[in-house]
Amino acid sequence: HFANADVDYLMRQFVHETTVGIGDTGSRAGVIKVGVSRGGRMTDLDKRIYRAAARAALATGVPILTHLAIDAENAIAIFEEEGLPLHRVLFGHVDDGVNADKTRDVWIAEHGGRIGFDTFGYETELPDPPFWARPRKERLDHFLRFIDGGRRIHQVLASADANCSPLGWPGVKGHTVNYIFEDLIPDLRSAGLDDTAIKTIFVDNPAAFLTLQK
Repeated sequence: HFANADVDYLMRQFVHETTVGIGDTGSRAGVIKVGVSRGGRMTDLDKRIYRAAARAALATGVPILTHLAIDAENAIAIFEEEGLPLHRVLFGHVDDGVNADKTRDVWIAEHGGRIGFDTFGYETELPDPPFWARPRKERLDHFLRFIDGGRRIHQVLASADANCSPLGWPGVKGHTVNYIFEDLIPDLRSAGLDDTAIKTIFVDNPAAFLTLQK
């Protein structure tokens, strides 16, 4: 059904879930999430979904989160055609071990997008690392290069891709959001980031992104 849906139909679904509720739960979505199909290139359906998401974001004020930041050229072209400011889009998973080399994170930021370094904690040093793992220092160095001494610090968000409740997909036993506080923030402090920078990354930037903006 959805595979053949047009943009208007898809947009109405997004608007309903952000203004009325998801199913009969009464819970309203605060973010629209979109993704890229397997293979790393947007299909025609992906493009319709991205366009519908952009229109719904403009209508409701909610931001958009992309699953992966590959094929960003097509995504940005659609968002710009629809008139959606790119600071309302968080391009996610730029740091995962599978696609990091294919992701143009600086280029996306130069166009105004927000960048999600959001797989912290999935490290190749673990006893049984997942396929998207990456060496701890390599990911941290990538993050520090991106913020460039603070030049792009207002465009970055960081997280551990962990859930408060298990949702059934593979992960790493014991990996929780506590990684941010117990490992990542100490690593950033050791790298020279001060309290102001830490607050920008973990408080100010998420608040700015998640606040409804019409």
